Amino acid sequence: VIELESPNPDFLLLMSHYSMVLVHPPSVEEDQQGWQQPENWVGNGAFVPVSWEPNSALVMDANPEYWDADAVEVGRIDMRLGSDAPTNVLAFRGGDLEVITVSGSTVQTDADLKESVVQVDGYGTTYLQAMWGGHPAIEDARVRRALSMAVDRDALADLSEGRQSGTALIPDVVPGWSDEIAVSFDVDGAKALLEEAGLLDDMPGVRIQYNFDEPWLEVLREVWIDALGIDVDIEILESGVHSDTRWEPHDDDSVMSFYAGTFSGLPTLNNWIYNIFGYDYVRQFSLSADDWAELQAVQNDDRLDGPEIAARAEEILSSRSSEEAQEFAGLVDEAVSTLDETEREAKFVQAAKVREDIAQTIPLTWNPQLWAVADDVEGVQPRPSPEGYYYKYLRPSGD
Repeated sequence: VIELESPNPDFLLLMSHYSMVLVHPPSVEEDQQGWQQPENWVGNGAFVPVSWEPNSALVMDANPEYWDADAVEVGRIDMRLGSDAPTNVLAFRGGDLEVITVSGSTVQTDADLKESVVQVDGYGTTYLQAMWGGHPAIEDARVRRALSMAVDRDALADLSEGRQSGTALIPDVVPGWSDEIAVSFDVDGAKALLEEAGLLDDMPGVRIQYNFDEPWLEVLREVWIDALGIDVDIEILESGVHSDTRWEPHDDDSVMSFYAGTFSGLPTLNNWIYNIFGYDYVRQFSLSADDWAELQAVQNDDRLDGPEIAARAEEILSSRSSEEAQEFAGLVDEAVSTLDETEREAKFVQAAKVREDIAQTIPLTWNPQLWAVADDVEGVQPRPSPEGYYYKYLRPSGD
């Protein structure tokens, strides 16, 4: 029996994740690293590893001791690890690989590959995140909302197979999703907000940093230029530099600076509001650059123990974040502690609406998980999770 200290509406779904599979504790404790090697494997799944070359290849055989072994129809799975996408596509065409992950942009230009695709819609979100520093206009929620309202998301979605117009941070496949949180493409409304903020005729430029030079960036640039007449600069950084700088204040105060990113996760309101872009995230990004620096100093102070760090960090987040961010945090806390499902969904939607209005994080598109599956394979059952589908149900076509 598992007894929770507090309600968790995603508990049963999370228990289906591979990390929650039960294994024999004494065997794992006896050799905490070696048990993962094929020769010492401890597990109880439908397949067991027989050889593993990290970052290269993994071979798994059907597990004769599996409780439902008669339902497993594939005797061996040979996985290629770490290959680049073009190499995998070539191997798929040649029959060397039978299930591969593919990008929407690849499928968009390949009619033959498109015939083989299965997908999970709305698995992830592409977004822009307002950075600390830069031009002070970025601190005005009206300005951020105006930028969000001036995004033609349909134009971005049309660039990639399966991509959808991301009208909210939460994809609309999530049960309980409501169009109350959707952001419409409304240039006139955006201009009205800028006029209210006193910036309609004096709008600063926008800078976007990302670590991939993708077509949607240029489309977004043109959309904002056409809609608002602003300067937009795209800066593509090496991945390490992007990661190191995206949570640092931007020095150039002549532009409003954003970084682009993607996030994906299980399709529940709890996950997309409590875990992803959750209340600590929202409160942090509503801090001033100086308060953010102080929070970082507290969290990195090795003279403090864990409880002291947590208490001081919470004092900063609860007292210096914006009123809207604190409202969002309060609504999320209420939602996760509400037992009635209907009431909980309503509170989550209310919180999500506040988060969209704050517009610190601007949704752009909803992105699918895509696989190309060969004609001689059946039983690929897509699931919105990191592992993608269950190996157990794979079978040769026609069986």
